[in-house]
Amino acid sequence: MFRKADGTDVWLQSARTLPYLSIVGRIDSPDDYVDIIPRLSQAYEPLDGMASETAFLLRDFDGAAHLVFSIRPDKRCALLLLGTFGDCGKRQRPWSVLDNLLLVIKNCADEIGRKTGAIVHFELVKPELAIRAQ
Repeated sequence: MFRKADGTDVWLQSARTLPYLSIVGRIDSPDDYVDIIPRLSQAYEPLDGMASETAFLLRDFDGAAHLVFSIRPDKRCALLLLGTFGDCGKRQRPWSVLDNLLLVIKNCADEIGRKTGAIVHFELVKPELAIRAQ
């Protein structure tokens, strides 16, 4: 993780101010980080230099939003939602966007589990602001 001047840690760095939503947790697996990473690399596009640890692009929502998975050697992980998720202007049920987001998160966690043989446990949701790249 990147340490900001105020002492807080964040998962991402960016050339511009970039707010994002992080869903933080851990990978539950008897396998080590070094064994899990190659499986993730086969399944997803690695993103170099964007996150403080190893990161992978899970979903691209037509360029409006991206879902990124980041994992650290201690098997702490985060699902990062960058951009705007939803269909603005489209008539939906009142909670549709939240239902859809939860479904996407659940499906991604299940998919990561299938591809790595691990279980993803999410523990915390918080908004963050990426640290500026030097």
